[in-house]
Amino acid sequence: MLRTCAGTVSFLQWLLAGAAPASARTLVVDNDRAQCRTAEYRTIQAAIDAADPGDRVSVCAGAYREQVFIHPELEGLVVESTPRRTATILAPKQFVEHPRLRAIVVAAARHNVVRGFRILGPLPPNPECNGAFTHDVGVQIGAAFSLIEDNQIYDIRDNCNKGGGIWSGDAQNELDLGLGGSDSVVRGNVIEQYRRFGIIVEYGGAAEGRPVRIVDNVIAGAQSRPTDGVIAGQESLVHVEGNFVHSNSSVGISLSGQFTGDHVARDNRVRGNTTGIRASSDGGSYISGNDVSASRASGIEVGWTQSPGHVVNNISRDNVGHGIDVLANPRGGVVSANQSLRNRGDGIRIDGAAGIQIDGNTALGNLGVDCRDLGGPFGTGTAGTFNFWTANKGRTSSPAGLCRP
Repeated sequence: MLRTCAGTVSFLQWLLAGAAPASARTLVVDNDRAQCRTAEYRTIQAAIDAADPGDRVSVCAGAYREQVFIHPELEGLVVESTPRRTATILAPKQFVEHPRLRAIVVAAARHNVVRGFRILGPLPPNPECNGAFTHDVGVQIGAAFSLIEDNQIYDIRDNCNKGGGIWSGDAQNELDLGLGGSDSVVRGNVIEQYRRFGIIVEYGGAAEGRPVRIVDNVIAGAQSRPTDGVIAGQESLVHVEGNFVHSNSSVGISLSGQFTGDHVARDNRVRGNTTGIRASSDGGSYISGNDVSASRASGIEVGWTQSPGHVVNNISRDNVGHGIDVLANPRGGVVSANQSLRNRGDGIRIDGAAGIQIDGNTALGNLGVDCRDLGGPFGTGTAGTFNFWTANKGRTSSPAGLCRP
């Protein structure tokens, strides 16, 4: 958060308040000066190198084959395509500056805005296919309070056949960019045909309790490769809201590795992935209002280890595996007001977990058992289990009494 004499404001409030200095300039880029005849610059990087903090770089229609690096000192710099999605940034033939970052666009300053571009691969050959540093991406968010908005990011891959759309996180030991994207927003982008992940967040948000928000994006994987849509990885904290995540051959939304606060997956449409939503973080997670369907394994799979989580008011339907699967968990949690419909496995399945409150769910038309609890038979919960089932609707139950028609 930003600190002011009036208190604390969010990044979006900062943007709406017009935080750029009154003397901010607009630097115009046109590679052939056909659309913008008075443009001062022919490359995006040349304009950025000439910019001051708070300036705006307006990029006219055209194709720009270059790596774009927003320097850490350029706080508040806005780089945008004018009109939206008419400027295309193509992967360079060779990464020259900061080559191990392996990103087409690097937002390395606080309060950067990257808006409205088409960002296209494939990337140049990666000499470190077997090395530890293998995040090849379209956009890297390396500092707090950034906004990555309304871009199309397509075909991010290299000779290693890896890569992804957006990576938010510190570039460990490469650049000290700070806070790994905490309080940043990734909104309204279309990310397609990546080779490993759509969006990954690592080392961002957890220590400060300040999430990276992933909002209203379309994230489309590829069935022929092991892709994940959204990954919350090491020491991260994310809120994933209102996205359409589909066609990943691994997990649609994967929430793991977070140490402070709860991940949030809310109001997403998740369709045609192998597993729809998986939450296996050290902390809890809040999974609410999602529509998960046509997964090739379970729709929603959770297993909290350090604090209780919540699975509330979701629809999990027509999945090949279970509708909602709660794995071994010693910390309790809540599964409430969900609909689990027409899954080929069980509707709601509690597998080795204890202390879970399962309340007011509807599980119908599942080919396994509508309501199943594998704990017991000597627990102190419902029907000898170690959990507490209340007011759940379903036609089949194992053991009996977990749900009723």
